[in-house]
Amino acid sequence: MLARLENEPAMISLRTALLALPLLLLPRAAAALEPPEQAIQAVKSKYPACRGEASPEAVEQAAAAHQQALEAFDKLEFGRAADLWSQAYGHDCTRPRVFVNIGNAFERAGDKAAAIAAYELLLERAPEGQERIQEKARILRKQLEDDYVKGRADEKDEEAKHAKCGPTAHNNAHQ
Repeated sequence: MLARLENEPAMISLRTALLALPLLLLPRAAAALEPPEQAIQAVKSKYPACRGEASPEAVEQAAAAHQQALEAFDKLEFGRAADLWSQAYGHDCTRPRVFVNIGNAFERAGDKAAAIAAYELLLERAPEGQERIQEKARILRKQLEDDYVKGRADEKDEEAKHAKCGPTAHNNAHQ
């Protein structure tokens, strides 16, 4: 049956393709919205709890990754800096203060969920004297939730606009 389908002419007409075009014009970000708590937990799952001391070699690797992360941060390469500090944690998990650096880098990179996750991991693993970090996490969480609600509203507005104007009117509006 598969061979028969390959030999048959294409059944999609130009009209059908043009009618589907408005669906391609819908914003992709709105479709990819993830509830804030789900996004935060996904990031947290990447940082397992610390189980024991790091070897001297691992401590050296963590120090090297930390130095590279500082350099990346100074060059405004915030995503790279966050990745390098994450690597440092992977080498030596005995220093939870690295989550401040990871959170700051993610925050500067615009990834609020990852920043919140890093700050909350610090609060969970080294809670003493972290009032400023606790406040940062609270503010970012509120912003992330507001962004999510706004994104959902924008998504519904776009869907309503698409349903209201139909494919032809929608195409004309975007020309």
